[in-house]
Amino acid sequence: MFKVVNNNNKRKIDYDEYKQALTDCKYVAEKQATYVSGRVKDLKKLLKKNNEELNLFINHANDLTELKDESLMTMLESLNDTISNNLKLGIKNIEESINKKKKNLSTFTVTLFGRTKAGKSTIREALTDGDGESIGKGSQRTTRDVREYYWNNLRIIDTPGISAYEGEEDVKIAESVIDESDLIMFLVTNDSIQETEFEKLIQLRSQNKPIIILLNVKMDIDDELYREIFLENYKDTISLSGQAGNVERIREYSKKYLGSNNFQIIPIHALSAFKSTKEEDKDLKRKLYNASNLNKVKFMLRELVVNQGKQKRVLSFRDDYIYYLRSLESVYWNSFKEIKPRVQYIRGKHKAIKSWFEEFKKNGLSTIDSDVSQIFTQLSSEVDAFVDSYAGNKNAEKKWNEKVESYKIHNRINEIYQSLSKEATRNLNEFSRQITFEVNNLNFGSIADDVSELKKGVMGKVARWGGAALNVTWLFTLTNFWNPAGWVSGVIGIGGVLMSVIGFFSGNDSKKFDKRKSKLKIDMKRSVNKMANDTKKQLRSAFKKNIINPLYEQVNIEWDKNVDMLFAYLNLLKESAIRIRKEEQQENVNLFKLLYEQTYLTEFDSSMLKVAREQGVMTKIMTHDDINLKQHNSRRLLENIMGEKLIYIEFINEPNELFRRSLFPAKTDDIELEINLPQVIVRASKDSVRGIIGKKGRNIKLTNRLFDDINITVEETG
Repeated sequence: MFKVVNNNNKRKIDYDEYKQALTDCKYVAEKQATYVSGRVKDLKKLLKKNNEELNLFINHANDLTELKDESLMTMLESLNDTISNNLKLGIKNIEESINKKKKNLSTFTVTLFGRTKAGKSTIREALTDGDGESIGKGSQRTTRDVREYYWNNLRIIDTPGISAYEGEEDVKIAESVIDESDLIMFLVTNDSIQETEFEKLIQLRSQNKPIIILLNVKMDIDDELYREIFLENYKDTISLSGQAGNVERIREYSKKYLGSNNFQIIPIHALSAFKSTKEEDKDLKRKLYNASNLNKVKFMLRELVVNQGKQKRVLSFRDDYIYYLRSLESVYWNSFKEIKPRVQYIRGKHKAIKSWFEEFKKNGLSTIDSDVSQIFTQLSSEVDAFVDSYAGNKNAEKKWNEKVESYKIHNRINEIYQSLSKEATRNLNEFSRQITFEVNNLNFGSIADDVSELKKGVMGKVARWGGAALNVTWLFTLTNFWNPAGWVSGVIGIGGVLMSVIGFFSGNDSKKFDKRKSKLKIDMKRSVNKMANDTKKQLRSAFKKNIINPLYEQVNIEWDKNVDMLFAYLNLLKESAIRIRKEEQQENVNLFKLLYEQTYLTEFDSSMLKVAREQGVMTKIMTHDDINLKQHNSRRLLENIMGEKLIYIEFINEPNELFRRSLFPAKTDDIELEINLPQVIVRASKDSVRGIIGKKGRNIKLTNRLFDDINITVEETG
């Protein structure tokens, strides 16, 4: 944020020099208007390219026959529409900002902000030689409508009192006024310095507008005696030392809400200024005006226009354009950050159900093998006793069928399938229940509705496998894939033939008879075992064909494609945001180069220049050896013009030292660097990590921005 200085030049500025500076400011403004207008045209092309890529992606996804998830596509199309509308609004705001500035290219604009009854109307009446009619009517919102007037060849905008900004329309008025301003004069009063006044001026910081704080000291001078005492001792009151407590409070709130306490504060007495315009006694008129300290404000403004006016007009155009670029970039990042948790949630559920699916498949096949084996093992165990009892018996086949029927094999095979069906149903329904619970009860914020919509799509399809439709499939499968009567009759048929043979030999040779019985037992057991294996094979095949494969299609293939598509969309958003960021970074480089040359009146060697910037707070500049940037006092000139802490990093072609330098102002004596490009890991103690990351992560963010394709992360060591 700006602090107005005079480049250490305290000489008196004559009016002609001031007028010439205003003319120069007009010329600079005209050039900047042309430049920024051209940049907006190029920006429109860039946004059009981004938009076409996103729409092409959606259209391509819609054309894929295997991706027919309407809820997913509806969500992405809705996001695209939201992004497009926000970008259009952003471009509209940029163009409106430029057009407003173009209407006032010839004037340097100063905006007066302050709460209701802070004295803005009094100052206006004093500067315009008014009749005082509007003084004291702030509570009636006499200043709700933005007014402008001219004083000292400056355009002064008088805004509604801060407390008058009650609705969205009023906020837009305030933002519009801020956008037009080259300088903000913020008026507070000694009798009521309120924290909320500063809180409502956060917008000034984001647009990096220069601020001067006018501290209006309210003292009654209507009484002649009080006035005489005041005029004799006004320097004790209308001064920084006389208002030390209020000045400290102003700096505290400024630091908290505007990111800096390095503002110029000028105590004034607005009522004295107004009364001086109405006083006929020349001596009293002079005393009142001097006591108002308004002359210091006038001198400061002249000083600003002469010494920094051209740079301020550059910043009015360039910095506002950069501010809007960051707003447009945030459209993509906000969508990215909003969608990413959804995609991660879906991917997490995908992994969970895939894990369950693999386990279910493995356990299902194992269950088929073990349960079928158990059925037929029990049957096989009765073969010996049956043959011994019924060998040569004409009722042997009937008895064997009765034996088989007593095992209720068909029902038991059906139970195996029904058990697998119920297990799938139970698990998938539980999975669906978890999704429903998490979407409805966990803190997804604004993403809940869209996750719910996705649940209707591929996630819903998987969950619905636990419903009635699945059971119908199992029943259909049972009636078609296997006919128990067929294999039973086959076994018995073999047994019947063998029984006849046994009967033939039974009366002639007992040894041969026993031998044939033994062989019959082996053959029957072999036949039972074969049918057990055939049953397993058919059951496994049906299990895979009718259950596993359809589930695999949706759990793995279809869901994989949807998750992949969502991540591809995220990457497109990221790429779109990065394009805008690169435009912003280039504009910061161009701005710095221009301000450098205007300030030092020498050409800047930009063969190696990186600029990482947070408007109104801090700028990191990496370049070759530069005498103007190396010297503290010289660098302070540029800092005061840019209104930001300027950190100079001299480039060195040695990675370890370069990364250490780039982390300044953090202390890097005890850090360890692990450099495996494009990844750099900074390891440091807990105390050092705080400085490396910086307040609100500012330092590490700016450091990362100095290196386009390198990711710098921080790890705390024990």
